[in-house]
Amino acid sequence: MPAFVNAMPYYPGRIVGPRFLIQCFVLAFGFFSQLNVIPTAFGVPFLRITDIIVITTLPIIYLVYIRIINSTLFLIHTTPIVMTLFIALLLSYNRADGEHYSSIFTFLYILYFLPFTFALLKEDCLELFCWGVLLGFGATVMCLLFDLYSPSTLSRFGLALEFDYQAVADAAATGDVNASLIRFEKAGGLWSQGNEAGPVFALAAAAAAYLAEKRRSFLIFASFFLLYIVSFSATLNRSGMGTVLLVSILSYTHSLSNKKLKLTALYAALGAFLLSIILPLGLFGLIEGAVAKRFVEDDNAASNVFDRLESLGYGVQVAMNSPFGIGLSARVAEMNALGHFGSPHNGFISTAFTAGVLISIFVLGSVAYLIFRRRKIRFFLYVAVTLTCGYLFEELDVNPAFMCWAGLLIGYTALDLDFRLVRGPSILRRTLNHSPDEYPQRGYVSVAQS
Repeated sequence: MPAFVNAMPYYPGRIVGPRFLIQCFVLAFGFFSQLNVIPTAFGVPFLRITDIIVITTLPIIYLVYIRIINSTLFLIHTTPIVMTLFIALLLSYNRADGEHYSSIFTFLYILYFLPFTFALLKEDCLELFCWGVLLGFGATVMCLLFDLYSPSTLSRFGLALEFDYQAVADAAATGDVNASLIRFEKAGGLWSQGNEAGPVFALAAAAAAYLAEKRRSFLIFASFFLLYIVSFSATLNRSGMGTVLLVSILSYTHSLSNKKLKLTALYAALGAFLLSIILPLGLFGLIEGAVAKRFVEDDNAASNVFDRLESLGYGVQVAMNSPFGIGLSARVAEMNALGHFGSPHNGFISTAFTAGVLISIFVLGSVAYLIFRRRKIRFFLYVAVTLTCGYLFEELDVNPAFMCWAGLLIGYTALDLDFRLVRGPSILRRTLNHSPDEYPQRGYVSVAQS
């Protein structure tokens, strides 16, 4: 456990608000980070419900936890984020009307998740947040499956993206190359298509793995994994599946024991027995076909890797040419001038397009910090892994679920650095002036060992 987490009893608390209300809010935010309702269905001019939550409660959460903001956090987090926001708004290159929306909310999410991350740790709400994420994941998958069999029904309630299948099919039949045919093959439900939905669903693997380790219950992650397999039959997204498999391996190997190995053998035998009964009945035909289609029969997988690497190089060039951000049409034109790719297919580079190179460095730096930091809460390690896997294959930085994950990483990194640089020594000096009987519950020894 990191020293700053053990030292939480020494941190200043909230100035207002009952703990129960904060716990309910954290649970709800986790839920809506996955089941991210579309407010425009009700005439509200925001793209997602978490956008509304962030912009309306940002001043409130800073007011509640204003006492945690010291000179270090102000210097390494708040000041550079706010300054870069104004610079990006003033100096970004060739943005069209409406393109500032994603840029502004990228900054707002990062600012929001500093006090939010502190609340997760100070109020001991991290498990609640993870349960909220898993509940939202389950609800979103149900909406995805329902939308497959009854298109346009859920879109009236903001639970599926409005998509006119017949109009798109007619446009494609007339030779319209811009027709969004990919949603026909890769369903998205709440999201644009499967290449967005799959990685968003995979983010929930971080919550599932953390809860499984915390509760020492293999069943939690197994249940999540089975539901993800069901969603994969609709989204057909390989990167999301790879992310879930990677997180499952990291979680499984974290604490190997004879008991875990025996349980694994037991579950494997039970699973093989059930499959031997179910498969001949053809009940898993849809999932079997999806796996074969994306991992066995796809002849373009190898060429896609080289194309992505080439487009990544072009994306870096465009980002460095416009370090404070660039509009969508302008960067597509610049990338097409360099090669035949209009997209870098990379979330870190796309972050530089949306919010500037500095914010991209913030995200990359936080990922590296979490991966190489020896003492850390494993949930945030899984957040870093799931975000990185998603960003390596798609431009997902403007997706609000990924904005939440990026904000969590930057907020956690800032809090940890603040403790190691300033607050930790200050707390240590203060505790040395007190008798051991006055130490808070989580203890002086953990703080001293930082």
